[in-house]
Amino acid sequence: MGREKLTVIVLPGGAGSPRTLGIRRRWLRVMGVAALIGLASIVILVLSYRSLRRQVVEFASLQAQTSSQQVQLASMSEELKDLRDQLHRVRKLDRKLRLMASLEPPPESSAPLLGLGGPSPSSSAAKEVFIADRQSTLIESMRQELAKLRTVAGRQETSFHELVSAFHDMKSLLAHTPSIWPVRGWVTSGFGRRISPFTGKRALHTGIDIASRRGAVILAPADGVVTRVTSEYNLGKLVEIDHGYGFSTRFGHNSRVLVHTGQRVRRGDPIARVGNTGHSTGPHVHYEVRLDGVPVNPKRYLLEDETL
Repeated sequence: MGREKLTVIVLPGGAGSPRTLGIRRRWLRVMGVAALIGLASIVILVLSYRSLRRQVVEFASLQAQTSSQQVQLASMSEELKDLRDQLHRVRKLDRKLRLMASLEPPPESSAPLLGLGGPSPSSSAAKEVFIADRQSTLIESMRQELAKLRTVAGRQETSFHELVSAFHDMKSLLAHTPSIWPVRGWVTSGFGRRISPFTGKRALHTGIDIASRRGAVILAPADGVVTRVTSEYNLGKLVEIDHGYGFSTRFGHNSRVLVHTGQRVRRGDPIARVGNTGHSTGPHVHYEVRLDGVPVNPKRYLLEDETL
């Protein structure tokens, strides 16, 4: 069987005589297999070519996408710069508030906003895919972080501005609230009803009497404006200061006045000297604090319990 032949008659054109070819069936099968292998190779080459073309198109698309993402990243970098500036202002406000409140500064954070890692692929196409994926992830993460940080930073800055304004208002109120002793000495008569040393009858003592050496300097207990410098029968040489916020103070029995009407004074400024003018039994200052025109106990506003 293996020696069977297939006879092929070849008829040449023209006057030539026919030729006879004998091909064994085994070789015919070999030639058929070879033809099939060749045809399969051609098909594989065509498919590989189409796949390569598709990869080239996808590669070009990835490059375009990467370029577009780079543009987005550049734009987001500008937004991040603006946000950094805003957060810098917030940190300055934070330090300002902490200084005003005598608080320690917060620890500086060294943690990065976002982090990426891992090995990079080796092939160009794979690198483009890897870069595109990383950039897509990074862009989405940055977009979410930017939205959150913009909201937080905006609210925080508004809150800090409100706090600064409130602190300034409080600072102004405290600066205009009588809170220090006008002179160093001894309280010889307190606030309230007492027996008058001149009439022997009970009467309201509208301030406190602080005995001190003659000529000792009397200090303004808070910021304000001198509204009255005069001489009265009972209180002798008198100084009155309007501190705002409803507060006013009066200082009587002075030997000498060091300020004039309309003069602005700050807490601790000299305003007069201790004397014995008016109805007085010895050198002292009659010190009054009034709230909305009503005398109140000055000790309610003194930071120290004792003058010496």
